Amino acid sequence: MKKILCSLMVIVMFISSLSVSASADFGFGNVNLETGEVSQDEADASTVYPTYQPQDIGNLKGFSDLGGHEWARPAIEDMSIGTYKGLFSGKTAPNEQGLAQFDPNGQMSRAEFITVVTRALYSEVLANMPGVSGEYWYSNNYDVAVDNNLITENEYPFTSAVLNAPMPRQEMALILTRACEQMGESTGTLVSTSRISDYNTVGGYYKEAVRVAFTKGLIAGKDDTGRFDPQGTLTRAEGATVLYRLVNESKRVDVTPNGGNYIIDTGSGTQQQGPTENVSGPITIYEGQARYNRNAKAGDTFVKKDGTKIVLKLDQYGVLGGGQGVAPDVGLLGQINEKGCLTFTYKVVDYGVWVDSSGLQLQNQTYYVNQTTGEGYWGGELKLLRNGIGYPSYDGTQVGEVSKDSYHLYKWDGGDWIMNFDKLGK
Repeated sequence: MKKILCSLMVIVMFISSLSVSASADFGFGNVNLETGEVSQDEADASTVYPTYQPQDIGNLKGFSDLGGHEWARPAIEDMSIGTYKGLFSGKTAPNEQGLAQFDPNGQMSRAEFITVVTRALYSEVLANMPGVSGEYWYSNNYDVAVDNNLITENEYPFTSAVLNAPMPRQEMALILTRACEQMGESTGTLVSTSRISDYNTVGGYYKEAVRVAFTKGLIAGKDDTGRFDPQGTLTRAEGATVLYRLVNESKRVDVTPNGGNYIIDTGSGTQQQGPTENVSGPITIYEGQARYNRNAKAGDTFVKKDGTKIVLKLDQYGVLGGGQGVAPDVGLLGQINEKGCLTFTYKVVDYGVWVDSSGLQLQNQTYYVNQTTGEGYWGGELKLLRNGIGYPSYDGTQVGEVSKDSYHLYKWDGGDWIMNFDKLGK
């Protein structure tokens, strides 16, 4: 398409906030693939957020179809009738009460996404361009996006078929990170790829952009594993949420506060010190000492207080440490509790999801310690153990009697056996 002659104006107005890209493919700096560090010129040191010119929204007062989308309502309303009035508009005209349809479950097209990004960054430029209507209503926004390196014509040829197609999530990430580049944002060490559970399915052209978007807190994944769904498409509600994080930095996901890793207590919502390193190889665990690296796995060495070293292994039921007389995850994340039950209510943020030897996530599981054997198991592991060893075939003689295998107690109210781990019964 023929370019509208506003390029010079765009460059003059925004040259002070543009950073010099050191990457031809992505436009957000050179990435050291070994360290994850993104190098930036000194010009990137300060972020310059654009001055947004609120748009005329007529009598629009809200949307009537946001029920079930309360998570997205603040973003949608602030970008349509609030601080960023006019960034988003409804899919229908407002009725007499000023209510329109937003269509939160509808797919967001590439043209719509590009339009909102350029409205946010270049509203003054767009305001001085001739109005456009009809099939190619987004042509001004397209031209501005190309002129400012948010997209290229090779990536998005100016055709209705391309621009009216739904916006894939990995393309969203690329445009978002380029927008941050235009605002002068710098990027430090990128999050580990293990933070994104389906990172290997991200297209090669978009991989670093997805990591940058996660690092900046623009996106957080679709579940606790950090699943990104790169080929999935954006709903309008999802698009509003990520675009709100672009224009309002305070709404971004806090990925690495103070440059470190952290965990969230899912009960209280508070943040605490998290893993100090992402360890994939064997570690040494010392009895009675707090640690922050990860939960125990087969091959780790457990050092008892008397100096005895035990290499952890899976028993015949697939349970870590079965029959080895140790409770290796007592003290995990600083919680030392050698009696009773330790409930793990933490969500590990930076290094993905921790799982026990049964394959269950640790989040909201309980760690049980057998007071007779000294062995400790997560709830998922204890179920494996229970299913594997079964229950004693003989009757006990008194309440609280410990079975011959030490894994059961004789139950006081039913003449039956229960597991010797406090809470988890038959």
